[in-house]
Amino acid sequence: MTSASNKTGRATLVPNAAPCVWMSAGLVAYKLCDRQLDCEHCAFDAALRGTALHESVEGAPTPRGDWSFPDDRHYSLHHLWIQRVDASHVRLGLDALASNLIGASEVVELPAVGTWLRADAHAATFQNHGARTSVRTPLGGHVAAINESVRASPDLTARAPYDAGWLVELTLADSGHPTAEPLMSAQEIEKRTRLDVQHFRRQVAMQLLTASAGVGATLPDGGELVTDVRQMLGAERYATLVQELLG
Repeated sequence: MTSASNKTGRATLVPNAAPCVWMSAGLVAYKLCDRQLDCEHCAFDAALRGTALHESVEGAPTPRGDWSFPDDRHYSLHHLWIQRVDASHVRLGLDALASNLIGASEVVELPAVGTWLRADAHAATFQNHGARTSVRTPLGGHVAAINESVRASPDLTARAPYDAGWLVELTLADSGHPTAEPLMSAQEIEKRTRLDVQHFRRQVAMQLLTASAGVGATLPDGGELVTDVRQMLGAERYATLVQELLG
């Protein structure tokens, strides 16, 4: 229980303490929060998540899996990487945040070769547990190639997002390479990602606070401890939060 000591030395409740998100989710019987739902800096939150989250970029808690941003490519605001193949072609794929949040997909849908994609159009759609998440290309161009290996083994986008799990190659529209959004370096996307992780965790916390979170079995009634956010929210609600982040 979150508490503070009064002048008599007795423990008292912290004023304005809110229910911990794990209490609201039904995973602990009683726990108050005096951090204003600042879960990313809470040791209790990290302990309950176990291996579902780990410390990574400069101490920011992040989803499990590889957590790197190679500096041989650029990155979009919505977490796609863009790597030049030659003067007129680029290759696109998921960066560390997108690949970890989407996870090992059951199906990856890619556009047909020859399709014209305008900047900000859907470059790929991922299906997980019946829910769908799409990512948008920051560049316009014709689809020159797609990664057939990803269609055959959808989990490649989670296992090897920067190499074998690439998505599509585009023939750029013109030499100017217009983009729908600014492109960032590896260092810039690291900073952006820290902010996006904090925002995502706050959105998850708010969802868990709602009465309809639907997290299933809980600890007090002998149920199994659930530490996966997708399980706690349900596939559709989780996918909605991921889609909001990825644009």
